[in-house]
Amino acid sequence: MANHTIRVLYLSNMTVSPGSGGGNTVFNLLEPSPADAEMFYATPTTYPKHWKPFPELAERICWFSNDRMLPALPGLNGVFKPLNRLSARITSKRIVTQLMQHIRRLQIDLLLVCPQGRIVETAKVVEMTDLPVISWFMDNYYTDQVSISCVDQICQRSQSLFVVSESMQQYFSELYHRDCQVLNNSVSFPARYPEPKAKSESPLRMAYAGALNSYYHDSMLSVLRELEGLKGRVSLDIYSHETLPSGFAGGADRAWRQLPPLPASELGPTLQQYEVLLMLSSFRPEHTAIAETSLASKWADYLAAGRAILSYGPPYAENVRYAKHYKFAEVVTSDITGALCSSINALADNQERRKELGRRAFQFGLSRHDKAANKERLRQAIFRAVNTSAQVKEIRA
Repeated sequence: MANHTIRVLYLSNMTVSPGSGGGNTVFNLLEPSPADAEMFYATPTTYPKHWKPFPELAERICWFSNDRMLPALPGLNGVFKPLNRLSARITSKRIVTQLMQHIRRLQIDLLLVCPQGRIVETAKVVEMTDLPVISWFMDNYYTDQVSISCVDQICQRSQSLFVVSESMQQYFSELYHRDCQVLNNSVSFPARYPEPKAKSESPLRMAYAGALNSYYHDSMLSVLRELEGLKGRVSLDIYSHETLPSGFAGGADRAWRQLPPLPASELGPTLQQYEVLLMLSSFRPEHTAIAETSLASKWADYLAAGRAILSYGPPYAENVRYAKHYKFAEVVTSDITGALCSSINALADNQERRKELGRRAFQFGLSRHDKAANKERLRQAIFRAVNTSAQVKEIRA
C-alpha cells in the first residue's frame, strides 16, 4: 500500500454534525483526515435541522436516501402495518444499493463502521463487500435478536473493534467473543493546565453544555428543583439546542438561564470561565441499559477545560462509575431531594477542592481523551487493516 492514499468510508446513519455529541466526537477524531488517508462520510438525506453536517465535509459526503417510498396508510388501530413493513424493506434495499454505488465509485479501501440506528443496512453492506472493516461503537441499545445478530456479524468481520467506554468493552468482549479497545471521545487539549482565575464574591458559576433530550430530561428537572433554593449562591448556564422542560424557563427570578449551544471553537475557552461543570445521567429505569454502558461525549470537553466536574446520576451509570473509579470529579448518586444541593454547597465553600478536582480532571483527560494520541491510534489501525487485507488477497491469488 506504499504511495497510496487510503480511501475510508465512514459508514453510519448518524450525521457528522456540530449539533450532536456523537457528530462532534467523530469530527474531532477524523478531521482533518489522517496522513495518507482520505475520509468520506455516508450521510442520510433526512435528519433534524439542527443536525446539519459540518460544512467542511460537503465535498466528501456520500448521500443516501432514508425516506420511505410508500406512505404509511392508517388502519383500524393506527398504521397499516403490512404496507409499513413493505415500505421499510424497499427503503432498506435502496439504502444498501446507494451505499454500494458510493463504495465502487470512490474505490473505497476500508469501511469505518459506526453503527447508529439502521444496523441491518450496515451489516448488509459489510456482508456484500470484501473490504477490511474497523468498527467503532458509541452506543449499545441493540436488544432484539435481529440487531444483536447484525452486531455480531459486524464484530466478526472487523479487523479492529473500538468502543467508547470500559463497560462497553467488557460487554462486547463477553457477548461477541472479541477483543476490543476503548477509543474515547477526543479533543485537542491545551498545551498546559488552564489555571482558574481568582474567585470573586459572585455566586458559584456552573455550566452544562449538551443535549436535553429524553435521556437527560428528569435529571435536569431534579437539578433545577434543587437550584431553586440556592439563588444568589449558585448560577447555572445551560448551553443546548433543546429547550428546558415546561415551567422551568430561565430568567431573572431563577438561578439558571438557557443559552445557545457553543461552537466547538468557543467551547473550551467558555467552559474555562466556570468553576463547576455539570454531568448528567438518567435515573429512569427505561434508560438503564444506555446508562450502564454509554459514556457522554461531553467528557472530553469538560476534562480539557480543567474545571471541577459534578457528576449526577445513578451508581450504575457509566458516567458516574468513570468519575468515581478514577477520582477526578465530585459524584452524587442519589436523586433524593437535598443530596445534590448539599454537594453543590460543599463545592461552593471549598475553593481548594474545586482547584484540586479541576487539575486532576485535566491530567486524567490528557491521558485518555487527547485528540492527537487517539487519532494516531486510529490511523495505525486503518493502515494495519488495509495492509493485512492486501497481504491476504495476495496469498489467495
